[in-house]
Order: sequence, then structure tokens, then C-alpha cells
Amino acid sequence: MATESPRRLNLLDLIVLIVGCAGGLSIGRYCIGIGAHRAGYIWGPERLAVVLAWGYSQGLALTVTLLVLRIRRPRPSWRDLMKQPGFVACLVVTMARLLSLQQLMIYYFQGQRLIAIALMLDGVGFGYTVLVAWVTLRLSGGWTPEAGAIDRLGRLVGWGWIAVYAIMPLIRIWVI
Repeated sequence: MATESPRRLNLLDLIVLIVGCAGGLSIGRYCIGIGAHRAGYIWGPERLAVVLAWGYSQGLALTVTLLVLRIRRPRPSWRDLMKQPGFVACLVVTMARLLSLQQLMIYYFQGQRLIAIALMLDGVGFGYTVLVAWVTLRLSGGWTPEAGAIDRLGRLVGWGWIAVYAIMPLIRIWVI
């Protein structure tokens, strides 16, 4: 592997990040509107679920945005990309979301919107997929993080999904 310097963030990258965060905020606003309507503007477990829905939508939007930024040229070869933990974290979360999208659409179009929203917000398994992907990457000897901002942000998002995976059972106990 040639030692290339990582691609620096430029103005277009920052614009794409802003657009991705705006998309996450708009999805989160929709979820907050539904949650606030259901919760009746009260504080407690229902409000916590609304806040988690907002954070989940923002995290998913940032994950997909970082994946798009990493695929954009100039980039390392595909072989080198698959060794970067930030890219792998964003890739496995995006693939897991796409695989569960079919079931989400079935519930949504059958008129069971609350089940669809609950399924959409169930991102606990994403932390597990990141953890398994990273352990596999480390054990196979392919863990080669890049010193660039995009891979670092990807690793930060991956750690965020793992933290959600670790904390969510405690929140579910408190909510129930």
C-alpha cells in the first residue's frame, strides 16, 4: 500500500455535510412532530423517546453522508477503503438500514404507521453490526485507519452507534 496523504476536506465536502445534517434534522423534525403529538407535550419516558428519535435520524443521516463523502474521488482504492474502520462503520450501518427498509415499507403502506416508525427508530442493532465489523477487521489484520478527517468522523459515528447499542437496553428498562 502506497503511503498517500489523506484527502483534505474542501468546501464541497463541507456543503455535502451541511446538506446531510439538514436532511437528518428534517427527518428528526418529522419524528419529533409525531412523538410530540402522541406524548401530549409531557416530560418523561415519552419525551426521551422523541429525543432519541431525533438523535437517531441525525446519526443515520451523518452516516450516509460520510459514506458518500468517502466514495467521492479522490479516494483510496476500494481495497484500501475496505480496511478503513470509518468507512466500514458507515457501510455496514447503511447496508443494515437498506436491508430493513423493505419491512419498514410494508408496514407503512399497510397503514400501520406507528409500527413503521418504531421499526425505523430501532437502530440498536446498528451498533452491534459496527462492533462485529470492527472486530472482524481487527482480527483479519486489515485495520488501517486513515489520518484524514472523513475516516475520523466515520470512526466517531461508529463509536456513537456502539454507544447507542450499549445504552439503549438501560433506556428501554427505564421507559418500560
